[in-house]
Amino acid sequence: MAIDEIKKICLVGAGSIGCWNSLLFASAGYECAVYDLSAKALASASERQQWHIAMAQARGMFTPEQVAAATKRISYTASLETALEGADLVSESVLEKIDLKRKVHQQIDALCPPHVILTTNSS
Repeated sequence: MAIDEIKKICLVGAGSIGCWNSLLFASAGYECAVYDLSAKALASASERQQWHIAMAQARGMFTPEQVAAATKRISYTASLETALEGADLVSESVLEKIDLKRKVHQQIDALCPPHVILTTNSS
């Protein structure tokens, strides 16, 4: 798959890494769906996102216009199926527990068509 074929990115995990990566991907023009099983993580994702935005703007990484455009491309959901719908790339950022990562990868693999690229983040 070529980079220009990637239109939507699903980020599994609404923690710090998932929120930061969604901001980066969205600022590059990709539609992003951030998924988390935890209602608490999803409820605080916007606050985390604002922290990342403030930090990035303080460093001159984004203009207010870029932030406004990027945040419009980011959605949040507690449904893995919804988050994966139409995704061409999945970026997994769950806790560093190998059994959890395996379970999540199996769920993603079962729901995605063969062309989807699956990546993982590790702390």
